[in-house]
Amino acid sequence: QTKITDTVYYNNIWEICEQPIASYYRIGSLEVMDSFWYYTGNVKDYTINGLLIMEGEYSENGFRNGTFKFYYANGKLSATGDYEKGNATRNWRYYYPSGAAEAEIYFPPDGQDFKFITFKDESGKILLENGTGKFTWNTNIFDIVKGMAVNGSFNSGKRSGIWVYIDHFIDDDIIF
Repeated sequence: QTKITDTVYYNNIWEICEQPIASYYRIGSLEVMDSFWYYTGNVKDYTINGLLIMEGEYSENGFRNGTFKFYYANGKLSATGDYEKGNATRNWRYYYPSGAAEAEIYFPPDGQDFKFITFKDESGKILLENGTGKFTWNTNIFDIVKGMAVNGSFNSGKRSGIWVYIDHFIDDDIIF
């Protein structure tokens, strides 16, 4: 078992690659056992141009553990919250690129369904409060990679009505 500190490069879909074709890089310590390796301790992810997009800590077992912070390309905070044994837990706070508060979401430690506490539009208007209301949620944290969007509502902390999922990769709606 060996521990090394290194820079690892990733392409635009977060696959390990060589530096000349990289879109991102991570600085952190790697634990190496035989041909298996994983991160431990503090890590930071950057765009290839050196902009910080994530910082957090991995446990000695290689799980995300503790507070993580994600940033937009403009340097403002995108999201912050805690991980425990690799799972999001407790209250997470999300922000718009302007820095305005977007949402607070509760992730229970048992891994059951998340609950929206609040959700505001970009002007600050409250659309969901105390687990009741409507929201539109983009799944991409970094505002760099396209993901899914979800339109839905909660009533007393539980999913209600029809939820529409929009896949930005194929520009199609999926209704649940």
